[in-house]
Amino acid sequence: MRHQTILASLLTVLFFIVSLMGNILISDPAFSNVAYAKKGDDDKDKDKDKGKKGLRHRADALETGATDLQTQINTIELTPGPIGPQGVAGPTGSQGPAGANGVQGLKGDTGLTGAQGVQGVPGANGSVGAQGPQGDSGLAGTPGIQGTPGTDGTDGATGANGVAGAKGDKGDPGSPGVAGADGATGPQGVAGASGSDGAQGQVGFQGPQGTAGADGVGDVKVVNVSIQPPFGPSGDYDASSACNGNGYPIEAGLLSNPNDPTRIEASVSTLKTLGPTVKFKIIINYAVPLPTSGDQTVQFWVKCVVPSLPTVEGQEIFSRKVVFLTSESYNGNLGGLAGADQKCQTLADSPASIAPPGTYKAWISAGNQTPLTRFTRSPLPYITNGSNEIIAVNFKQLATSYHNAFISRDEKGNQLARLDAWTGTRSSGEAARDNCNNWTTNETTRYGQYGLDDAGAFKWVRWSSYRTGLCYLHHGLYCVQQ
Repeated sequence: MRHQTILASLLTVLFFIVSLMGNILISDPAFSNVAYAKKGDDDKDKDKDKGKKGLRHRADALETGATDLQTQINTIELTPGPIGPQGVAGPTGSQGPAGANGVQGLKGDTGLTGAQGVQGVPGANGSVGAQGPQGDSGLAGTPGIQGTPGTDGTDGATGANGVAGAKGDKGDPGSPGVAGADGATGPQGVAGASGSDGAQGQVGFQGPQGTAGADGVGDVKVVNVSIQPPFGPSGDYDASSACNGNGYPIEAGLLSNPNDPTRIEASVSTLKTLGPTVKFKIIINYAVPLPTSGDQTVQFWVKCVVPSLPTVEGQEIFSRKVVFLTSESYNGNLGGLAGADQKCQTLADSPASIAPPGTYKAWISAGNQTPLTRFTRSPLPYITNGSNEIIAVNFKQLATSYHNAFISRDEKGNQLARLDAWTGTRSSGEAARDNCNNWTTNETTRYGQYGLDDAGAFKWVRWSSYRTGLCYLHHGLYCVQQ
């Protein structure tokens, strides 16, 4: 539409120009005189202009050019210019008149029944009704309470003596006299037959825990071992014979190393109580030059124990204590502490057991009853059953998180793959919180603490205090010789 408007305007201007030029040519006198003068020229010029018809022919040519120009204009496609910015919004018109009301809608469904209202206040009591007719006579009542007896009357006058009666019957015997003095004791009679045993009485209440006994006594001696220079290649020095004649080694350590520690490093490399095996390690750093005074003697110490061996009813007390893990596993209902101890004792006394004779108790706690209060605190080493591996050098070390070996063998001396046991006890020997209700329940909602003695990331640390487990699960028991 826009193109058509522009073309129309151009055509109008072009037409106006053509018309104006025509009028100018016709009205100009000079143009007219020239035209008539030309008419008198020679025939050659006349014949030349004859075919062109003069000014009319030129006007026709101009019109033809205008037509061609119009055609070219019609074929031109004009490129629209950029859109101008939006004009300012006009003012808001006034509000139109309100429309007519719409047709009323259909009637809606009936709503749900509303909740019952609060009960109203009770009404006032009605007036008393008229008296009814007299009822039938009631049943006879119970007799009343007897009245109080009247006072006695005045005694009458004494009557005359009557006639003497007949002789009365013999009177009753008199009261017994006072007993005489006891006579001399007669000879003892023949003993009667023994009576049958009476029924067993009920079990009495458990008495209070007694005071823990003193630690056992053993003869302990310390032997010094000297290793003199010149030191050979770095390695172990065997001192297994240090306790010969003085028992067996239970501890060892470095006594003195006067050398430069950057040149001479000394330490204990191996200590096995039963065997025995004692080795010290000396490492030489040859990068540090030998001093002018030479290397000095290194001294170690070895603690040797000679246990006292008293006898009890003819049975020798062993010079070591045995610890084993039960081959059987149990749920948390162990029958209390007594039941757990009995399980250890039964397995220790079984025909297949290789545990030495003696009393065995379970490493287990309930309440204030713990290994610290229930066990004999021996100064002797505690070893695994059926081997010479030392678990602890004495009870003090046993009740810690640092053992020398695992509790890994059962009462038969067999190596076990399962190394877990109910304890209810921290590694220190103190009671833990969870104990399956003092080891009397296997409920699925109750918990008990158990230990795991393995070679994991927490080696020996968790042997007695690994985690809590549900009481229906099964674990073994650590059994310790007393």
